[in-house]
Amino acid sequence: MKKNMRNEIINKCKKGYAAFMLAVMMTCSVGGLAPTIAYAAGPRVVYQAHVSGLGWMGDVINGVIAGTQGQCRAIECVTIEIKDTGYSGGVRYKVHMSGKGWSDWVYDDRPCGTTGEGRQTEAIMIELYGEVAKHFDIKYRTHCQNIGWTQWTTNGLSGTTGQGLRMEGLEIVLVKKNNDINTLNFAGLQKTYPDNSKWNSSFMNKAWQCHGFVCTLGYALSNKDPYTWSKAYNLDNVKPGDIIRFSRPHSIMVTAVNGSEITYVDCNWVGKNTVKWNQKIQKNKLTSKFGTLSYVMRYPN
Repeated sequence: MKKNMRNEIINKCKKGYAAFMLAVMMTCSVGGLAPTIAYAAGPRVVYQAHVSGLGWMGDVINGVIAGTQGQCRAIECVTIEIKDTGYSGGVRYKVHMSGKGWSDWVYDDRPCGTTGEGRQTEAIMIELYGEVAKHFDIKYRTHCQNIGWTQWTTNGLSGTTGQGLRMEGLEIVLVKKNNDINTLNFAGLQKTYPDNSKWNSSFMNKAWQCHGFVCTLGYALSNKDPYTWSKAYNLDNVKPGDIIRFSRPHSIMVTAVNGSEITYVDCNWVGKNTVKWNQKIQKNKLTSKFGTLSYVMRYPN
């Protein structure tokens, strides 16, 4: 009875904290940076980590790091849930723990791992289930002792087993499947990254600031790393989804084309780390504003 009451109290506290965070701006540590991120409506994954010496850290969303890096602290327990996808189903996950091995599958925001035992997690597996799994993929990577960040994984193991290496950080993203993208969901992205919000992060630790932001959008839209997209070196036939890189340096993503007029979104131009949607410019004015064209990353058909 006491155990059930305690779990009920913990769950209520967690839900109250999450509701509070929906109403405020939140500062989180991402790849060593400190972005200000606003919760917003739209499909998203929300997750948090219990960390050795720190306890439960705040909820984070859509690719923000849960846990730490460079502090030699182990993730001991995690919770994960998905929100506002429009489909039934959810997410399940399990962790590999020192001295115990794999846990059972845990579902939808329930704690997975241990607290108060000083027991590190070493690996994680995450899967979607139900109708949502037909329309979305969940991708994740871990920061591991002596290894650093792993490659992004879908429906597989991330981390290590049998090596005694602690899992220190976790990043998760929820993305639409390719076969479910009939039109580019800019409206959904604008809800996730609202106009005039702040974004100061990286895309897979290989693109930052303005370029990292539009690459993050491109990955969310296409489920493909924009660095694998084809490149063009002129502005002919520019279309929605294309990422344009200039010598300033600066990068923008095209969201609409109407004759010679381009509508675009970018970050870190109108204000430091500020996201700005629905900006319009004539195509022949782009280079005078942003500098010589470097290349166009062509959104995959």
